[in-house]
Amino acid sequence: MKTSILMVSGLAPLSLCGMAVANVDLDFELLNSNGTDSTSYVLNVDGGALDSIDFAIDFTNTGDFTWAGDVLFGFTDPNGNSIEFGGYNVSFGYTVGGDFPADWDVDVSGSYGFSADLAAFGLSGGGDWIIEVANGYETSVDTSWAGVLGLNGLAVPTPGVLALMGIAGLTGRRRRA
Repeated sequence: MKTSILMVSGLAPLSLCGMAVANVDLDFELLNSNGTDSTSYVLNVDGGALDSIDFAIDFTNTGDFTWAGDVLFGFTDPNGNSIEFGGYNVSFGYTVGGDFPADWDVDVSGSYGFSADLAAFGLSGGGDWIIEVANGYETSVDTSWAGVLGLNGLAVPTPGVLALMGIAGLTGRRRRA
C-alpha cells in the first residue's frame, strides 16, 4: 500500500491566521492496479466539515470488464469517522456514502466527472484526514484511475492573511550595524 503525506496546513504559527472554508484539491492515482489494490493519502487540515466532493477522474481500461465506477474511495476524518464511496464487490467496511451515476457503469476509457453531497455523514475536524483509493472490482486486471478530488468545506488558512504575515516579516527585519 502506497502512502503519501500532503500538508495543507496545520503549522502552529498559522493558527493565528484567519481561516477560510475552501475546496482542497487532492491529486490521486491508482495505476495498473489489479483487484483490491489500494493507495492512501493523508491530508492535514485546520478544520471544517466535508460537505461535498467533486470527482474528476481519468479512467484507463486495458480490455478488462472493469467499469469506470468500480473505483472505491474511503474518507476518514480526524475523529475516526469513515465513509466509502463507489466500488463494486470490494469494501473498506465503512458506511456507504454513495455510488457513481449509471453513466460510469461502462468499460470505456475516458474522463469522468461527478459531484456528491456528503454533508449528511458529518465528517469533520482539524488534523489528519485519510483518503483511500482502491480498485473496487476484485477480479480486475491492469486498470488505472487518476485525477483530482475536490474536497469542499474544509478550513485552510486564508491566502491574504498569509501574504500579510510574509510582508510583515520582511518589513519587520532590521539591519545591525
